[in-house]
Amino acid sequence: METFAAAPAAQASAPPRRGAVSSKRSRADFSLLRGFTAEIAASGKGPSTRGPGEILLAMQEVRVMPDLFVYNAAITANGKRRQPGLAMDLVAEMKRNDIQPDVITLNACMSACEKSRLWQQSLNLLKEMVEEKLRPDVFSYGTAISACEKGLQWELALALAEELFRQELEPNVVTFSATISACEKGHRWEQAIALLRLMQGGALEADVTAYNAVLSACEKGRQWEWALSLLGEMRSAGPRPDVVTCNAVVSACEKGLQWQRAMNLLHVMPEQDLVPDIITYSAAVSACEKGLQWEQALRLLSFVKSVRLQPNAITFNAAISACGKCGQDVQALQLLSDMRGQQLMPGVVAYNAALSACGRAGRWQQALSILAEMPKVKVDPDTVTLNAAIQACGQGPCWELALALLSELRPRGLEADVISYSSAISACDWRWSLALLDEMVLVQLEPNAVTYAAAVSACDRGQCWQGALCILASCSLSGQSSAAAYGAAIAACEK
Repeated sequence: METFAAAPAAQASAPPRRGAVSSKRSRADFSLLRGFTAEIAASGKGPSTRGPGEILLAMQEVRVMPDLFVYNAAITANGKRRQPGLAMDLVAEMKRNDIQPDVITLNACMSACEKSRLWQQSLNLLKEMVEEKLRPDVFSYGTAISACEKGLQWELALALAEELFRQELEPNVVTFSATISACEKGHRWEQAIALLRLMQGGALEADVTAYNAVLSACEKGRQWEWALSLLGEMRSAGPRPDVVTCNAVVSACEKGLQWQRAMNLLHVMPEQDLVPDIITYSAAVSACEKGLQWEQALRLLSFVKSVRLQPNAITFNAAISACGKCGQDVQALQLLSDMRGQQLMPGVVAYNAALSACGRAGRWQQALSILAEMPKVKVDPDTVTLNAAIQACGQGPCWELALALLSELRPRGLEADVISYSSAISACDWRWSLALLDEMVLVQLEPNAVTYAAAVSACDRGQCWQGALCILASCSLSGQSSAAAYGAAIAACEK
């Protein structure tokens, strides 16, 4: 809808032409125009009594026609107010009013779309620039790259960066940082590092935002060595690392199973006047969990509370998982209770960890109790949950329950995997174990070394040496034999 509707004939017999600034404007008109333009520009910078659209309507009332500068200011203001639709409407209105948008116009509209994650619209505006014989500048490409980065379109972002170089434009720090961030979201750590080096090879100095984006890419790519190297580079030559930097490096160490290095980084942060936040501590607790350091994880969780930080679900999940992997069922259940006490709703990850801890500790009744509790608190069990419950049943005299849980997977909309069958085979007698091996073939699941070893062990328990040797032959043919399988087969034959 046009902002300026046609005026009634009684009010104006010959309305001025809409378009560029008319040479017939009076000095008063120019004064009003400057005032309106300034007000429109200010409306995008903070709280305003009226928005750009209202100001344009006020211009209509006093019959002051907007020019290119007014429209550019209004489009920019709408972008800052996160109103890309209004910005695009104004571009369309300009064309209807015979005012040709320029690079500034389309850049402002692209920026409005970028801020609202409308990457397709940003690219369409860049394409329009080229079609209208307007030369896109560094800001144009940088905005389009940033829009693609926010839209997780890392390949398009890299293609735009290459086009920027082909056009012999000099990228700035913002452009490089946006492209690096796109690589980070695309898990392309090699490209992120290459862009950082390209940036450093020019006249630009990489800032902490650029480094953090590269470090985040390394973290997602499990490149802890690169993360530590880049952190050392920052400490020696700048820019100064911040908490975001350290969080990325601690997370990289966590994903790289380097719990000692993660803890060292956490401990030296205060020496660099950096205060760890809950993200730092959660990553460190996760590192301890992956390193099977349950006591260290609990100490960290206790310290978090002592410095008056609020542990979140990620922190608790990691601590519960640490206890679960080490069979510390009492601590896992206590942490589950603590989560509820802090108004944090335990999710499936927390329940799975607690259930697994009970199973490892031989408390299969408690494990089944946790499984029964989950639907009551509206947490849907997943395949990992059922697998842990099946494993728990294998620790007690309830192989029938293990089979029942295995049969529950499909009705729940879940797919049984190799772990499901291996766990059930471990719980059952040798006849059922052989039957489950046959069933795996029917459902096109390939038994692994653990599966075969569990089946041979079942035959050993049932004193069925013939079955043990038959399974051993099958696992040898499939290349899945193991010392455990051979040991169980020998034991079966000795009986």
